[in-house]
Amino acid sequence: LMSRIMSLWVRSTLAFVVAASFGLRAADAQIFDDFSDLNDTANPTWTHLNNAVGSTGQTWDASGGKYRLHAPTAPPFGSVTPGFGGYGFVGAYVQPTFTDVRISVDVVDFTPPSIQSSYFAVAARLNGNNGLPTPTSGFQLHGYSYVYEGSAGGGAGEMTFNILSGDGLRDIGSIPLTLNAGKDYRVIFEVIGNVLHGQVLELDGGGNVVATVADQTRDLDANNP
Repeated sequence: LMSRIMSLWVRSTLAFVVAASFGLRAADAQIFDDFSDLNDTANPTWTHLNNAVGSTGQTWDASGGKYRLHAPTAPPFGSVTPGFGGYGFVGAYVQPTFTDVRISVDVVDFTPPSIQSSYFAVAARLNGNNGLPTPTSGFQLHGYSYVYEGSAGGGAGEMTFNILSGDGLRDIGSIPLTLNAGKDYRVIFEVIGNVLHGQVLELDGGGNVVATVADQTRDLDANNP
């Protein structure tokens, strides 16, 4: 099993900022990017993902020292692919491959569900396929993701483990969670063996952890989806 990180992706018109830390957990490897070089094309190089649902008009911008990704859905940008209508997708990933991976991402700004549907995720063990969905194979980007679904639960929100497969997103476990767009959060996603572990930590303005707001685990061997 190989891991490719990272995918940051959205449903509906959404822009958010990611900053501070990205890492792989392995004995001899780590990748870190705080975007202080004001770009995502070097040190390390982020590969842009744009075709997952067949939407268009995405932007990737690290020029402000934070990584902002935007996927519009207003016509003509939203997906017209059958099964994915009304969705927009934007992502980026770093390519080194490992079996076990730990990803830590600081999300410092995102659109609240009261304004528009808020979805964002971190992902691991991606196949890196940036192809368009097809009638026979469906969604081409495969792997595992840990997703904030701001509009779930009637707008109360939830954190969800998903398998990215041909039929899109397969929910394999969620917990209710409301995130405040005015606060900063650290999202941590581990895939160790066949165990998924996700955490969301609330941060203060200086990047210090002040509370754990989500902590969930799914053992895919003991509880096979």
